Parts: sequence; C-alpha cells; structure tokens
Amino acid sequence: MLNIKLSEFPFTIKLAFICFYIFVILGFIFAHLILHFKLEGSFTPQDFINYYKGNETLLKFQKTPLELSEVSHFHSFISPVIAFILAFFFSFSKLSENMKIIVILASFISSLFLVINPWLLTLGPTFFVYLKYISSIVLVISYLFMGACVIYEFLKNR
Repeated sequence: MLNIKLSEFPFTIKLAFICFYIFVILGFIFAHLILHFKLEGSFTPQDFINYYKGNETLLKFQKTPLELSEVSHFHSFISPVIAFILAFFFSFSKLSENMKIIVILASFISSLFLVINPWLLTLGPTFFVYLKYISSIVLVISYLFMGACVIYEFLKNR
C-alpha cells in the first residue's frame, strides 16, 4: 500500500485539482440552469416525464433515439472522467478503505445512471423518473464529498 498523504502533494498538483474542482462545481451550476430553462423552472416528476416522453397537450414531443444518443454520448465520456479524477485523489484520503469504496462506487454507478436515465425515462415506465432524482442526488453528493475531502486534506497541516 502506498503511503501518500494529500497534504504532501506539490503545490502545483493541489492548485490544478482545486481549479479542476471549481469547474466541476460550475458544471453542476450550469447543468441545474439548463434543466431550469428546459423544464421552465419546475422540477416535478411530471415535468421530467413530459420532457422525455412528450405531452401532446403541451406540444412537447418524445425524445428521439438521436437526441437520446447525443446526450448519452456526451455524458458517457465526461462523467466517468470526472468521477475517475475525483476518485483517484480521493483514494489517497485518510478515510477508511470501505468508506472510499462505497463513495467511489456510488459516484460511478450514479454516473452510469446519468447516461441511461434518459433512455429509461423515454422508453420505459414513468416510475423511472424517481431513479433520475436518486441518481442525480447521489452523483452530486459523491462528487462534492470526494472533492471536499481532498481539498480539506490538501489544506491540512502535515
């Protein structure tokens, strides 16, 4: 087992991680804004269902396989990269191995659901809307937790 302490990383690596993490936070903010505008300010389950499955009375159309593929393609590349970078640094934290395993798995599993949720919502039963809520919450919490732990240990005295 490597005995590497986050507080002993060179300043340049700490700086690069903190800058990266700022962009992760900005990504969360802009993702929230995109949903806010696409769903017209409402985040109810019915609004998500209407957005993906369509609603004739609101003149909203079901997402096409092309639209779903475009969203999934982007998310299937960027989400695991972000999860990996956070998990890599987080793996050097002083938390127990079991806690690190749980948080890292949660981040990757929720990233997977981020990719497949649009398909499940569009082509599957409407109860999958709740999986979207759960996976989104787990994703945000796991990313924020990993980043906060890393930055805390970066800034901690030796």
